[in-house]
Amino acid sequence: MNVYANASDWIARVSSPIAIQLTSETGSSADSDLIDTVIGSCEGLVNGYLQRRVSVPVTVGASPQLFAAARGATLDIASYRIHLRRPPVPGDWKIAFDNAMKWLTDLAEGKVSPPDNVDAGSKAASGYSERLAGRENMA
Repeated sequence: MNVYANASDWIARVSSPIAIQLTSETGSSADSDLIDTVIGSCEGLVNGYLQRRVSVPVTVGASPQLFAAARGATLDIASYRIHLRRPPVPGDWKIAFDNAMKWLTDLAEGKVSPPDNVDAGSKAASGYSERLAGRENMA
């Protein structure tokens, strides 16, 4: 069971026609099982970075901003990975992936703080934003 996002979230983000194009072998509907599998793998990756600084999985009740950042990073990474099935990956999707990975790496290395002041001992303050990744231009 995915925590940060699921197939419906991803399909809503990229649009149903794009989801079908990238995941369907028959062309009739998006492959929700494939999408959920990729999202689950991406959540594992995101949690691997986050666990160096915070308890995982992050919950919306405990840390709404960090949850939103983890969700955005998960969806950006999943989008990139899913699009690798049907190259080439659009530039804005690659930029979103790169931004998500940079934020996760910087967070794990202590170069930025998690949003919501989860880690009050850190020097830098920053949060991952879907706007940084250019998500408004994804579809």
